[in-house]
Amino acid sequence: MLRRSVQKLVAWAAEPSPDSTGPVVPTPVAATPEPAQSTPSFREFEPGSIVVTDSAIRDRIEFTNLTTDDLGLIAAFAPELKAAMDPMIDAFYAHIETMAEPKSIVEKHTSVERQRPRVTKYLETMLLGRIDDTYFGIRRHVGRLHDDIDLDS
Repeated sequence: MLRRSVQKLVAWAAEPSPDSTGPVVPTPVAATPEPAQSTPSFREFEPGSIVVTDSAIRDRIEFTNLTTDDLGLIAAFAPELKAAMDPMIDAFYAHIETMAEPKSIVEKHTSVERQRPRVTKYLETMLLGRIDDTYFGIRRHVGRLHDDIDLDS
């Protein structure tokens, strides 16, 4: 399921933007079919890593069936996804602007200009192919900040 999500995201990122004549990012190279017993792949990649000391988090990762192969696949497409990041963040904030409550929270506590580099860095950590205690520490910190300003996640 994650592989299909990555494929859809990369395909979305490769679509021409309304104000351009070409794709936002290069189209991924088609893969050579692999034997039926192996994990289907459309790009060569090295497995990522999952090194988490908190057993409750490890249980959640196991529950979601997220694998080191999934993380490696995400990391393999990091260049294309990073190239599409600005339009994705633009779309995110355009969506926020349409909703009264989140818009007022942003206006009260911060600004899009201030948050953009933070959101970019946050998203970039998702493309590293690594989940570890630091990865979850960052997310806990962001969650606490959102709780402090009553921003639902």
